[in-house]
Amino acid sequence: MQDYTYFDLLICIQEIREFLLGKKLAFIRGKGKDYYMGFKDSDLYLHFYYGYPGYRLTLTEQFPEENMMILGDKYGAILTDAKVSEDDRVAVLVFKKVKAKWALIFELTGKNSNLILINQSGIISYIARPVGPTQSRVRQLQVGMKYVPPPKPERLKLPPFFEKCPGEKEAYKIKSGYLLLNKDSHIPLGWSPCVYDEEIIFKEYSPYTVAIEAYYTLISSPSGSSRESIRKERLKEEFEKIKEFKKYKDFADLLLSSFPSSYVFESPEVHLNGVVIPVTPRKTVKEEAEKYYKLYKKFKRGYEKLKQLLNEEEVEASIQRTRKETPFQRKKREKYLEFISPGGHRVLVGRNATGNDFITFTLAHKEDIFFHVKDYSGPHVVLIKGEGPVSSEDILFAASKAAEYSKAGLGKIEVMYTERKNVYRVKGLSQGKVFLRTYKTIVVEK
Repeated sequence: MQDYTYFDLLICIQEIREFLLGKKLAFIRGKGKDYYMGFKDSDLYLHFYYGYPGYRLTLTEQFPEENMMILGDKYGAILTDAKVSEDDRVAVLVFKKVKAKWALIFELTGKNSNLILINQSGIISYIARPVGPTQSRVRQLQVGMKYVPPPKPERLKLPPFFEKCPGEKEAYKIKSGYLLLNKDSHIPLGWSPCVYDEEIIFKEYSPYTVAIEAYYTLISSPSGSSRESIRKERLKEEFEKIKEFKKYKDFADLLLSSFPSSYVFESPEVHLNGVVIPVTPRKTVKEEAEKYYKLYKKFKRGYEKLKQLLNEEEVEASIQRTRKETPFQRKKREKYLEFISPGGHRVLVGRNATGNDFITFTLAHKEDIFFHVKDYSGPHVVLIKGEGPVSSEDILFAASKAAEYSKAGLGKIEVMYTERKNVYRVKGLSQGKVFLRTYKTIVVEK
């Protein structure tokens, strides 16, 4: 998934200044992590999403009318300024209504993205995601507190197309953008301000950030063919990353055959038979060889799992070409999200109460591992064990998904986990509500 960068934000602010500056705010609608702003006498809307991944500030040509209208006392205010904080992904829109001034601050800082409204004294009067002392010791954000900007990043991430568009590096000159699609599968690949590859389909949008919005709309579309194609493409990407697992065994063999097992490394790499092997200074040959043997075994398991999954995908694709997807199949597919852990295990995340119930009591076997955040509402997460062993990295991965999709705030989150056989329902409780006979906990960072 392509990330929204500082460069994209600079262009967005230029578009806001061109199309919305001087116009009256007509409404602000919010639902979940989405906010839409409409302006009088404008066919363009401002969209802010603070979720991760997918955080962005863009212009869009439409908005979902079912979103709840909020901050009604601010309607009618005139947008008087739009700017970006120097060297940071923070946008500020300044409004004026009668004699009062206030500002909307959009923080596009990855997992910590946020929307904050401050008055002319800099006091927070509205915040999308409050941050308390238990969630961050660096900076708290609460209604009634003085707003403090986020710490500046050490370096800003450049967009993937930056070097491919040498003539498009000045944000104020860019008036349109291109949605990038795979030429064969039409899978959305990202966006760019220029056309640079004949093997990619480029679909033009104006203004530029409408192309960004089109990209995220496509990849989040519930359409079966689009989502399944993206999922398969991601499986292939992961497969490509780990298919060279044999090199770790070669590293270990080379180290053991070239040095005494007690030899201690002094530099961060060694050169053997034309091969550069990264090593840890002050570690012995035996320790480094054992490390590489473990990596070999881990990635080999992941390789076999992904290979099997890709084969299953090919079979399923063949079946789907000969018959249409039934409503039941579509409903089943939309009940949960699926990920692959570092060890190659399937990790299922329920999308709603029905999905939670389905993955826990229909798909999961009694030996599979169930995860849920402690003391907060959130999805059921199930790690399907299959045949291979489950590593601590797999546990951490699944626990992180439970925290990521939960309603817990930012910071250190405690996640419970146990075998599926220890999860039970109580008659009379609503769907998705469960109890655990016994469990362990792990703390993850959100």
